[in-house]
Amino acid sequence: MHGLGKHACLNAIIPAGRLHLEEGDVDAAIDVLIASSNQFFKDAYEAATRSNQPGNLLRHVLMACALAKADDSGYFTPVAVKEPLSAILGRHVEIANFQNHLKAFIDPKRKGVLQRDGEPRAYRFRFKEPAMQPFVIMKGFMEGIIDADAKLALSSPEEPDLFAT
Repeated sequence: MHGLGKHACLNAIIPAGRLHLEEGDVDAAIDVLIASSNQFFKDAYEAATRSNQPGNLLRHVLMACALAKADDSGYFTPVAVKEPLSAILGRHVEIANFQNHLKAFIDPKRKGVLQRDGEPRAYRFRFKEPAMQPFVIMKGFMEGIIDADAKLALSSPEEPDLFAT
């Protein structure tokens, strides 16, 4: 977050001479942060979302995981992924539509970006590396995975629910 604020401020001050931030400044800061991110995050994201299948949902499901409501330990349930994924895709989804994606994200072949805890039918997930979550959100912004309304909701901390039902 500090890097995002720093680069947004620099983008406003240096080229434009402004003392206030605009959405474009934050977008530019996201581009800088993604470009300068640790190679580990870039490689892990690419491994987690790579597929030969056209129209696959790996990037969308990983983004929904990053936006899912989590507990104080960072764990979220598959139920918590349904709402953001439905909003991202613009259609209703059930857990069965993405449970294989969650399983794939814990696989070492996909760099194990998520870790799983619990028993079958009561699994909880969280990002293995906590800094991966904001990386995924920023990549989602850059790739246009979420729409402008969701982006606006994320920029308003007073908003209680990102995807209100």
